[in-house]
Amino acid sequence: MRSLEELGRFIRGERKSQKLAIDDAAGLIGVSPDSFSRLERGVGGVGSDRLLAILDGLGLELVIRRKHSGPPTQVIETKSIRS
Repeated sequence: MRSLEELGRFIRGERKSQKLAIDDAAGLIGVSPDSFSRLERGVGGVGSDRLLAILDGLGLELVIRRKHSGPPTQVIETKSIRS
């Protein structure tokens, strides 16, 4: 994920795939519907504790890895042609 908006879209998609209304999901997880909504809209101000609770409640986990530096690796296959 590279932005809060992208994270929010992903979380909204996951909630909807589980057929949960935002109020129901918030109630099950124990966060306010406002916090849930702000996160889904990519608006700042949602605490890390709430973010982690929402992810956990939806069956998701946060994985952090180093960014790949430099251009993407490109694999080029070559074939020799014999006459």
